Amino acid sequence: MDICELDAMATPARVVFFRPLVESGISGISVLWNQPNVHTHGIEHFESGWMPEDDLHTGALGFEQRYIGKTLMTALEGNVYKSTHPNEPDRFEEGVDTMRADMKEYYKLEKTIDLEHKLSEVKKLTIGMISGENLSARGGESRGLVRFAYNMAMRFAGDAPNLVLLAAAGRSLLSMHEILRSEPRVVKHNARQALMTAYLNFVNNYKAIDGAMVYKFHCGCHMIQEIKFFGNCRATATWEDEAENGQDCEIAKTCSAITFAQSVFQKIVAGEREHREVIEVDD
Repeated sequence: MDICELDAMATPARVVFFRPLVESGISGISVLWNQPNVHTHGIEHFESGWMPEDDLHTGALGFEQRYIGKTLMTALEGNVYKSTHPNEPDRFEEGVDTMRADMKEYYKLEKTIDLEHKLSEVKKLTIGMISGENLSARGGESRGLVRFAYNMAMRFAGDAPNLVLLAAAGRSLLSMHEILRSEPRVVKHNARQALMTAYLNFVNNYKAIDGAMVYKFHCGCHMIQEIKFFGNCRATATWEDEAENGQDCEIAKTCSAITFAQSVFQKIVAGEREHREVIEVDD
């Protein structure tokens, strides 16, 4: 059974998730099972009662990546940069080169608008990153490009008809960002209504241009509905954890396998002096 088929199941239902190996790197081992004599207390399994949709995995890594990929590919297909190459692959490559230059200027401007917010940047956009009309990037990088895609749709709306609807869809996404950013953990009723209205407008405009309606779009509705019970979905997201994973990756690229653990402890764990005790690692 595929996990996407869970929506079609009659409820209530019991679902058992299997992992391929005991030491699977995907799911890992819960620290609970490392506690001495834990099984003597009758604990044999865990039950996940509810898993809320969050702003990172459902939004930034879900329908927002679809929107960005669709918008950028629509712009390239419409040859908005007026490339003179006779064949499509060369036009796309030249278009992506120009798009990268536009993106560089966009990032420069965004940094001057919001000095407090650290903007994650896509270092080098390629045609492969948006093929299939879906952006392949990290969550923070995707979130930062929503406004870029919207600006592009607005700028070239007269050159490609579908960009008019994509501009309307992007406007709704940015409205959602503003609502979630301005609301506290407990979101007011009228704000939740405005959030759902903006999201449905986004979905309708995206669907009107035959955008791929993957299951993340359905999850978006649940994400907004669940705010009533779990609070602002930005608060239940794992942005900080993903950011630390990115730090780990950057550190791993600059050191050998022998010194990796030492580098991680020194640069991350020991560096967070306001939260953690400094750890000395012997050579």
